[in-house]
Amino acid sequence: MGRRFYPRTVVEEAPSHDGRPCYAAWEMSEADPNTQTPPDASNRPKWSIQLYDTTPTAAERTYIRAVAKQVEESTREARRRREAQSRVEVHGLPLPAGIPDAERAALCAERLGRRGLTSSSRRPLTPGGSTASSDLEK
Repeated sequence: MGRRFYPRTVVEEAPSHDGRPCYAAWEMSEADPNTQTPPDASNRPKWSIQLYDTTPTAAERTYIRAVAKQVEESTREARRRREAQSRVEVHGLPLPAGIPDAERAALCAERLGRRGLTSSSRRPLTPGGSTASSDLEK
């Protein structure tokens, strides 16, 4: 009989260069269902998918934490790869509701540039590829 593992979703605050909320979420398995090993660099997936939430509520840490957990859990199977596990990182970048999608995308790209990332290494979520905030609040 094989050993049983118990998966759980880990959500932890991630570093942010400007103090805005950022949370990372991923699946971690335990051999004992009553154990919750603290996350650290040794059990955190190396690869991450960076997402920006630009809704007006994105300044709230509890909201961004909930979004990170929901995106991780709802996309886990589609992202699952044998060779490497990934985590989801959700960055809060609150913008007023009336800003056009193209401007939102430009602001996300600008923020990536300030973090030292080039457009060739990572691309911000573009209009049409985002999830509506009403879908995330369910």
